[in-house]
Amino acid sequence: MLKGPSIAQWLYPSGGRSYLDTDLLVPACEFSRAGAVLKALGFSELLEGFHSFERSLDPGAEIAFVRRPELGRGEGGFVDLHRNLPRLSTPDQFLWEALRAGTEIILVGDVKVCVLGRTALALHVVLHAVQHQFQHHTSEDLRRAIATMSADDWRPVADLAARLGVTGVMGFGLRHDAAGAEIAEGLGLPGLSSTDPLVRALHAPRGSVSLADFWSAPTLRAKVQRIRWMLLPSPAKIRYVSRLPDAHGRTLLLAYARWWRDLGPAFVSAVRFVRGQPRARQGRG
Repeated sequence: MLKGPSIAQWLYPSGGRSYLDTDLLVPACEFSRAGAVLKALGFSELLEGFHSFERSLDPGAEIAFVRRPELGRGEGGFVDLHRNLPRLSTPDQFLWEALRAGTEIILVGDVKVCVLGRTALALHVVLHAVQHQFQHHTSEDLRRAIATMSADDWRPVADLAARLGVTGVMGFGLRHDAAGAEIAEGLGLPGLSSTDPLVRALHAPRGSVSLADFWSAPTLRAKVQRIRWMLLPSPAKIRYVSRLPDAHGRTLLLAYARWWRDLGPAFVSAVRFVRGQPRARQGRG
């Protein structure tokens, strides 16, 4: 189990850290079977209804599942089923083996649950804050982790980041906090420049990555397919990106309107993204 109860017990011993969904990491070879188990328990994929082409564009590191309480199969809730962590290029199996090596057992309710050990959990707190641009509770999670752990405590975290190839992301995340910046400097962690693809992707308007993919499509047919599903996504995708799983009628039309409204700034961002890639490569050379 990723995040959730383990972060709450570690960084919020007096309470104050709630969570609305459950994140589970499984080996990639068991990913489909784990999804089948969730469906047998009354969960359904939030991506159900996506066109196959939409799903093929971004297979993703996770699939979100939801179970509604009115189904009579127990409490409702959300489960994010992971085979990897978002935005990481680390191979699935390598990540699983690296994180599984130091797991711990905690009690969640009356159930014993396998969670990340402290080293992996600390790294995940940093990665999660970067992924969400330090918004909402991720910034407070990061601040508390930095305040709780000594500089020496962060050394094995940096070693794990090096094995996973994310030292730049870790350095970037720690430097969001003044005390974390001192730790990053002491560990010699690199940072990320403003031209780094990850940084640009994190700050790009919604849809800009899809537009950038349009330019990189190898054939005219592929470009036409991308532009078609970009301009008129499936209702399921609009519900997903708008976080309105029950949107119909006027609510769904308004969600489409917001999607089309965002395409303008996304187009500008995509142009800058594509034009900036050669300069970024030259800078690294």
